[in-house]
Amino acid sequence: MEIDHNNRLKNQQQQINFQKQAEAVGANVASVFQPPPPPTTQQAPLPTLPINPKRAYSAPAPTPKAQPPIFHDMTSGDREDEDRADMENSNVRQF
Repeated sequence: MEIDHNNRLKNQQQQINFQKQAEAVGANVASVFQPPPPPTTQQAPLPTLPINPKRAYSAPAPTPKAQPPIFHDMTSGDREDEDRADMENSNVRQF
């Protein structure tokens, strides 16, 4: 509790010092603590258009027809022959 009391006293002393400095400079302390005015906008407000129920919802986009997948042949027709020839060649080299 003593720490809280000391902190309050420090805050009060800081406020007094701030007010004295502001008065010495000629600033109005009350106006310093006023919140700034809201910014002015350059943008015009959006016009309010009447809602036409007939046009309120757009028609759903047509769904495209699903096309069957295309399977590409990733191997050549001679793949098995090439593998067999490679195996024979490697066997011949070993002996």
